[in-house]
Amino acid sequence: INQVEKLNGVENFQLWKFEITILLKANDLYEVATEVSAVQDAAWLKKDANAQKVIVLSLGKKPMTHVLNCKTAQSMWAKLCAIYERDSEQRKCALMQEFFSYTMDKSCDVTTHISKLVNIASNLKALNADIADPMLISKILVTLPDSFKGFVTAWES
Repeated sequence: INQVEKLNGVENFQLWKFEITILLKANDLYEVATEVSAVQDAAWLKKDANAQKVIVLSLGKKPMTHVLNCKTAQSMWAKLCAIYERDSEQRKCALMQEFFSYTMDKSCDVTTHISKLVNIASNLKALNADIADPMLISKILVTLPDSFKGFVTAWES
């Protein structure tokens, strides 16, 4: 659990959810955290307590406030997903706008410029809004400064 980045908000929710899903599955706790159980025997209660521990120990202070009144791991999981996946749609739209309106900052070098675009594309991928490689390459090429026109021409031919 110590190696999992704590959930801080919508900005790292997708990565956090991926890491916690793997951790819960590896410890045979995923079903307890994601499904409502009709049978809540001693074995289920122990698994639920362990799943709650995994979730709570991976939360930052603000997300922790959302689960303070939750009684089960499943209610914690559902609450966090309801809050941050909704916000993820808004973040997805904002990242799409950022990607399509992005222009190179004249104070940046080309490496930084490309890294920024790749970062935006990676964030979109984490939100299940893949930017296809040809689209990313095209965006990089059309936003390069005039001094790279020779490179762009050579690339396109």
